[in-house]
Amino acid sequence: MSRSLFVLFALLGAVLPVTAAHAAKSKGEGRTVLERLDMSSPEAAAQSFLDAYGASDYINAYFLLSPEAKQGFNELVGSFNFGALFPGAPAASMPGSKVWGEGQMDDVSFDLQLSTPTAFDDLLYAAEQNDLLPFQLGTPDIGAPTAAVDGVLTLPVGNVGGSPSALTLELTLLSNGQWRVDRVVWDGSDASKRPWAVVP
Repeated sequence: MSRSLFVLFALLGAVLPVTAAHAAKSKGEGRTVLERLDMSSPEAAAQSFLDAYGASDYINAYFLLSPEAKQGFNELVGSFNFGALFPGAPAASMPGSKVWGEGQMDDVSFDLQLSTPTAFDDLLYAAEQNDLLPFQLGTPDIGAPTAAVDGVLTLPVGNVGGSPSALTLELTLLSNGQWRVDRVVWDGSDASKRPWAVVP
């Protein structure tokens, strides 16, 4: 019996490291979150963005934006034009935000503002809690891409059960080979702004 146990443990010892290695590999490889996010193709980047946005993981959604889209967000927030990002939002505050809400704690607000991804997450999560997100995802279905125009590739997204019922993601290829979401557009939105804008 002891010999059988020895053989069993030997077999388990050989199998467990392989299983653990496979599990670690399936979670995504890379040292940082940027290396673990799949931005290898327009479809992969779009799916990663939609997955992050749909899971209220706005930090990862931020990392999937193009540099120009990040700059567009900063400009809209810096001009205290929250109504352009979120329909019905006050111009310069967001209830429930740790940065732009009423009675925020100075040290927490300052800490979040030092990192744009955490400030982005804070603002979008507060908008979500107030039902002010510009678009709500249902079951997104990414369609076939259109040819790139001026370096921007367009992907239609059916949004069954969401609002609006259809979105368009514009993606751009960075020099490091990563695809990023440059703009989110829908019927009635302001297609000239990044990362998106609502029409008042």
